[in-house]
Amino acid sequence: MATSPNSTKTASKVWFQAIAQAEALTLPDILWQRPQVQGITIDGPTSQDLDDAIYLEATPTGAIASIHIADVAELVTVGSTLDKVALARTQTRYLSRGNIPMLPHALSEDKLSLLEGQPRPTLTIRVTLNHQAEIQTTEIFESWIISAKRFSYEEADRVCQSPVHPFSELLQLCQTWAERLNQERRNQGAIGGLFNASGFWIDENGVATIPDGKLFHAQMIIQEFMILANRAVAHWFAERDVLALYRNHTARTIAPEREQIMQALLTTGSMELIRQKLQNWLNKAEYNPTLIGHFALNLTAYCHCTSPIRRLADLLNHRIIKALLHEQPHPYRKVELEQLCTYIATLTQEDDTETKEFYKERSQRSYQKQIEGTEATAALVALSDKEFGHIVKHAAKEDNFEPIQAAAMMRLEQEQLSIQSLSLMLIHSGDLTLQHRILAVLQQCPEDATSVLVLSIDQEPSWEQLDYVEAGQDMPPFLFWVEVSRAGQITTTRSPAQSQRKQTARHLACLNWLKAFVSDELVSPAQRQRPKLPAISTSQPETTEPAQIPDLAVHPTLSSPLEDGQNFVGLLQELSQSLGWPLPAYQFTGASPEFVCTCTVVVQGQSFSGKGITAQKKQAKHIAAKATLIQLQSWFQSGERVEIEQPELSATDTVEAQETQAAQATVSVSHPLLQKQLKDGQKFIGFLQQLCQTLGWDLPAYEFVGETPEFICTCTVWAEGKRFSGEATSSQKKKAKYFAAKVVLLELQQYFQGDSGMA
Repeated sequence: MATSPNSTKTASKVWFQAIAQAEALTLPDILWQRPQVQGITIDGPTSQDLDDAIYLEATPTGAIASIHIADVAELVTVGSTLDKVALARTQTRYLSRGNIPMLPHALSEDKLSLLEGQPRPTLTIRVTLNHQAEIQTTEIFESWIISAKRFSYEEADRVCQSPVHPFSELLQLCQTWAERLNQERRNQGAIGGLFNASGFWIDENGVATIPDGKLFHAQMIIQEFMILANRAVAHWFAERDVLALYRNHTARTIAPEREQIMQALLTTGSMELIRQKLQNWLNKAEYNPTLIGHFALNLTAYCHCTSPIRRLADLLNHRIIKALLHEQPHPYRKVELEQLCTYIATLTQEDDTETKEFYKERSQRSYQKQIEGTEATAALVALSDKEFGHIVKHAAKEDNFEPIQAAAMMRLEQEQLSIQSLSLMLIHSGDLTLQHRILAVLQQCPEDATSVLVLSIDQEPSWEQLDYVEAGQDMPPFLFWVEVSRAGQITTTRSPAQSQRKQTARHLACLNWLKAFVSDELVSPAQRQRPKLPAISTSQPETTEPAQIPDLAVHPTLSSPLEDGQNFVGLLQELSQSLGWPLPAYQFTGASPEFVCTCTVVVQGQSFSGKGITAQKKQAKHIAAKATLIQLQSWFQSGERVEIEQPELSATDTVEAQETQAAQATVSVSHPLLQKQLKDGQKFIGFLQQLCQTLGWDLPAYEFVGETPEFICTCTVWAEGKRFSGEATSSQKKKAKYFAAKVVLLELQQYFQGDSGMA
């Protein structure tokens, strides 16, 4: 087997010899005795090394997809000078300007490139598909082509929208079948070569990236046709039990089931979290002559064969195909293929390391430039969350957060820090002022504390799985500790978190752990202390001591005076959500002109109720919520219950109520938002709030359950005595709330525009 040259001088000499050989090569006439095929190329706008063309024909039973690949193996023969440079370089390296080609430009961008209007030798993979885009048969043969047209991705998309263009029908057909192929792969459980719900690209090796620039439909066409060709050839090899360079990909033993991985990709909104999970769960893809299968694509066989101009593995597989087609001996022994696979992997790793070092140095220079100067803080505050996140990463690597502290504090106040940045600063900054400020922010949103801790465990090499430990109570309040293994030692908090709801208790347990980490007060599980829960009496509540919940009375709603004009229903709803109580229950009895509304809130087994009696149901609910708030304030401030006197209805109230109801019975509910076409990107939460305020409905109520990576938000609106509810799931609370509001808006539109709307 050939190896890379031992010196720069030798490498240069061989490269110049290869250039001379490439320039001297001519395409023999015998190549044009092969079957001629049809096709077009679609590539980047500046690409010159065009090594694949495609064509598609519809059939009564499905379609025939033809992928024509440049026949590099015909001219680059084993042992030649061109073969030596291909072995030395293994692949074309693409730079910001130009490239370092695997083969001389005279071949890669001219004599073997499938240029428009030029005859070129090809290897055709013809795949017959049924209507479900499943492979029925595969045929491989030597051919030649004159590419009918060279398209960029943008041009191909534009032609698809232009019915009069001569290639419009072909491109539309290709796009339709690319979508079918993509859907067929999804149905088969593939996670690679797909976008997840948050817009991150998962490549065929299971690596998560964010695509650069605009995406085109034509890119999916090429991707799906190339994956189709690679899998078809791999199965062609496997059916013949042929040694080849298979592209194998496996999951690690610690990886969850495929369905769980797919669910995590569906619901996780953090790019860093997705990337970290996939790195933990999946091995790197590798070449091997022994067939194992491809986990990310969920295929029993896969290989690379569509880029022989710029990738050595594809060229080697072409030589094996051509040997089979001509019934010649296999060009490589198994041990030679194994050595080639190891060699390719080694050079790829070296290239990756060199590339990472290059970008690391460039990022370091950029980082130093951004943190220096008198206006540095203002400039850092003005950065996007993503850009500032890169700055925080550099600060963590340098173990120096001082230059960005002021900007970080300002961004905290403006809620402009990602979970990733919060995690890095909390765990690594060592700045107590900054850490305590972050903890105060997390105190206001405990579910974010869970996200921070989960991400920290994924990122810190010596931190391991998070576990919840429950005190074993069947009734609220629920008690939870969090355990995290650090450097092999289990760490937890001395006291548990406590809440009326299990999910909230878990979030608070994560927050407690982070607080103990910052204050260096983490303990072993043996040092845990279970607090004595207060006994709750069910008799003589007026003489019972108030429940011992020290944090509740500090909630502003429990300590601030209630004033007319406030939204008491909303205040009570927010209070219950913040403290993890069950949401208030409202019950209506009676009829006009005397509606009776009873509001009930259960806190630690005790029931607090308030009544409202008036000629309007909405006003009765408003009064009942206020009465309940007064009960709660009195109980948590002094341990006493109070009786709330209900105002008597006046004759004027009765008449106004009757007139109002008569108007409601005859006037339809109308608002521009009830006719507005809803599209993603609009402010659904604001729309719903505005609609409720304008029409005098109770403000929307939002309730969250779940935790990272899956939050479930339920939005509820009471409109004209009817309950409208919508639910949405997302890896981010804001997105879950956003789409839940959209669901309710759609329900309201359908109800008030449809047959069931109020007349």
